[in-house]
Amino acid sequence: GNVEVFVQKQPVKMIRVNQDDAYALITLRNGKTRKTEFPFGSGFLSQPGRFINADAQVKNITVVNTQGIKRTL
Repeated sequence: GNVEVFVQKQPVKMIRVNQDDAYALITLRNGKTRKTEFPFGSGFLSQPGRFINADAQVKNITVVNTQGIKRTL
């Protein structure tokens, strides 16, 4: 079949998180907050990328590690 390519219309910043980070609370400019978790893979070769995608809609990012310590990006 044909290969389709998609291009982002807005620039997206990829932020790498630390090895001990558990989740991030991402506050958007419209006031909504979403939670993104950083699980480790459950099997061989199943490690997901540990990144946060931050576009123009993101106002604030608070990352919480496994010990409950928070930091703001």
